[in-house]
Amino acid sequence: MASPQQMERDGGVDMQPVVAVQGVVVTAPTDPMTLLQGVTSIKIGPAGNEKAFQRMPGQGSGPFGKPPLGIVGSSPITDQDGKVIATFRFSSSNREMGQMSAQLLLPDGRLFAQFERPNRTATFAMSQEPSTIAIDGARYATVDSGKSGSLQRADGSGGIMFNAPCCQPACKWLAVAFCCFFPTVGIASCYAMCQLEKTGRLVYLSSLDGSPVGNVMFMNVLNEIFAYIVLDLAKYSNLDARSKLDLVLLVACHVAADYCDFRGGGAGAGGGGGGGF
Repeated sequence: MASPQQMERDGGVDMQPVVAVQGVVVTAPTDPMTLLQGVTSIKIGPAGNEKAFQRMPGQGSGPFGKPPLGIVGSSPITDQDGKVIATFRFSSSNREMGQMSAQLLLPDGRLFAQFERPNRTATFAMSQEPSTIAIDGARYATVDSGKSGSLQRADGSGGIMFNAPCCQPACKWLAVAFCCFFPTVGIASCYAMCQLEKTGRLVYLSSLDGSPVGNVMFMNVLNEIFAYIVLDLAKYSNLDARSKLDLVLLVACHVAADYCDFRGGGAGAGGGGGGGF
């Protein structure tokens, strides 16, 4: 049998772009809107169990020459009916220095999008390096890390800005826990701390020209295995189809950061760890 290279030279087969994902070669989709066809709401996460979320030794060098930590896992992406429409794989070979890789795979195994973020250039930083998103092997957009920034398309045609305010919903429960500790002998404080875990993280969205888009709420609980987000795409009726795709990719990128960023080293060595927003 002739090799694929020979068949291609002889014109015997129409070679399509392929991508390798964790040892499996898959054909890349040609329509970037494939993911959202017929979808009105999506949920990313949670990873949900230790088998899909494994910590392991990393590669390279961590801060101050310490051995780095790594992580690998996967999370389902479901639609409004609970049907799995994609799988989100994420990994980091050096969590302390901010390295991150992720892939968004369609149910048939095709690679829809690839996310990459390199190691930080400095041990201490307020945020991680920007992430790049590729679709069909071509660079589609760049996403800033940190509490504010933007997703900007590589062709300059648009994007989405995001900002996570300092005063989050969790702040009121922290205030309740503090103020009610002595008057209620700690009972109200226990209740407030339970509610604190359920409040999530609010993020405001706007277009690049500053026009409001809406907001999203990341349910980033204390154990990142159970972190998730639900996007009701009907709420963003002011966005065109491609902008809704931008929104999904932006959220997916920061969900990967929630899973991968190092949570044990503080904001200095972890670059503001505990997720992108």
